[in-house]
Amino acid sequence: MKEVGKAFFLHIVMPLVYRFWCLRRRVQAKVLFLEIRYDGLSENLELLKQNYDEAGYYITELFCLHTAEGGFGGYMKRCLSMAKALADARLVYVDESCDVLAGLPIRKQTAVIQCWHACGAFKRFGHGLPGRMKGEYYGPYKLVTVSGKKVVPCYEDAMNQKSGIVKALGISRTDVFFDRAFLQKAKENAQRLVPQAGNKKTILYAPTFRGNVGRAMAAPMPDLTQLKEKLGDDWMLLYRAHPAVAGKLSVPKGMEDFCVDVSKMGTTTEWMVFSDVCVTDYSSLIHEYSLLDKPIIFYVPDRDRYAEERGFYHTIEDLDVGPVCLDTQQLAEAVLAVAGGETVPGKIKDRLAGFRAQFMDGCDGYATQRIMEAAEKL
Repeated sequence: MKEVGKAFFLHIVMPLVYRFWCLRRRVQAKVLFLEIRYDGLSENLELLKQNYDEAGYYITELFCLHTAEGGFGGYMKRCLSMAKALADARLVYVDESCDVLAGLPIRKQTAVIQCWHACGAFKRFGHGLPGRMKGEYYGPYKLVTVSGKKVVPCYEDAMNQKSGIVKALGISRTDVFFDRAFLQKAKENAQRLVPQAGNKKTILYAPTFRGNVGRAMAAPMPDLTQLKEKLGDDWMLLYRAHPAVAGKLSVPKGMEDFCVDVSKMGTTTEWMVFSDVCVTDYSSLIHEYSLLDKPIIFYVPDRDRYAEERGFYHTIEDLDVGPVCLDTQQLAEAVLAVAGGETVPGKIKDRLAGFRAQFMDGCDGYATQRIMEAAEKL
């Protein structure tokens, strides 16, 4: 019954409300940033909004749908308000899938631009997951921006988009990785948050979630006691959970000087800049991290099961960007092997360059400018 009610609301009520406001509001020079999950603007859209604000010739507005707040009744109220906000917008930016938006008959004068929150195309998602999609969550887009040409077909498949909509203009938030002043400030901010790191080398462990995003579970943790024993006192592990994973990491007694949960501290970008090595699993984070020319290691004790349940657009072997570890012993050995000095060893550096050329060729420090110029022509 609940599903029937939701379908009626999305496909009957919302389109009628949207059409009502379209009849009463003219499209104006307004850019609407639609935040789906959170109660504030995400890091992914921040640079775009900042640039529009500085340009001054557009009104910018942020609308937070905040799907987890106030139950279904509160969510419906926000959806109805969103229809009004959409009705007079010239440009609409989103970075998530959204079934409410996908079901609306968006007027021709309005352009919806999907700036997907992830770089590359690693694990399968959306329509790329056979049997997983119930209803439509993608569209109606006039432009989808991605990190590189090689991933364009993946997004066309995952979002069920026709040719020409998905373009390798880059990901806006990656522009900061080419800003030396930003990188220095980000490193200093992170240092202030974990002063206990001192002169230690740091490992950023930033895995993706397990299950589905609505009921996300945490990824497997390596054996912290064994890892500390193998690496010694010169190392510290910084754990950054996926945003969809609730709860806090329970750090074993005696491990507080080795492992810190930074999931609710600073930004992911700050921890990427601060760390010496990135350990992850199937997360798209590897794409941004590659821009820093620092070692990447895969810790994937559940690789076979994950491949069977979720699948990949590009496997770890396809990416060829770092060593693959199935247990804590292998992880410790890989960390010590790749982190021999301040610069990335030659072979790894060559692999990172090849990886960027394939999957990140749209991310060169000018993605925000290209996206805004493309939006003007829509």
